[in-house]
Amino acid sequence: MKRLPRPVNVGLLGGFVIIYLTAVGMIEAFYDRPIITGYLQFSVALMLLNYLFTGYMAAKPPRDGVMPKPISAGLIAGVTAGALVGFFVLAMAVLTELGYNPRDMFVSINPASLDILSFGQTAAMAVPIQAILGAVMGLAGGCLFQMAKASRSYVLVGIASVMVAALGAPLFAVMMDGLNIPSRW
Repeated sequence: MKRLPRPVNVGLLGGFVIIYLTAVGMIEAFYDRPIITGYLQFSVALMLLNYLFTGYMAAKPPRDGVMPKPISAGLIAGVTAGALVGFFVLAMAVLTELGYNPRDMFVSINPASLDILSFGQTAAMAVPIQAILGAVMGLAGGCLFQMAKASRSYVLVGIASVMVAALGAPLFAVMMDGLNIPSRW
């Protein structure tokens, strides 16, 4: 049996990560936490980062030393991950229509979480939406791998700082209120 190309394997793993995050309820739970109020929620940023790092990991050379073309490897991995997530949403919608309730096995896979994954569109539209989103972010991940090491670390530290600040925002608000520091400017 012939093995799948490495970018496809990495993309499948990236898609399964998003499916897992949905199955355990993180995608739905973090949807209420904004990164940019009114534009970007934490759960969407989590998906975007997953696709970015999927493309980045696909662009890295494997242990056998055969160097892939980083940009095309990132693109293939991103499209694979996005298509898998889109087909997962479509499969859950079809199973629901056939009378099977996914919540019987996975409590957190519900219409609200599938709506988040499809960005409020129909389940059939989830496939192209997620595939395009995965392609763009996978391509960005491949480009990120090609950046100079110093520049790449600046970008990664910036992304990590924003994510940590967004995740800790409720905690920071409580601390500021407790210290009587004004939090509304």
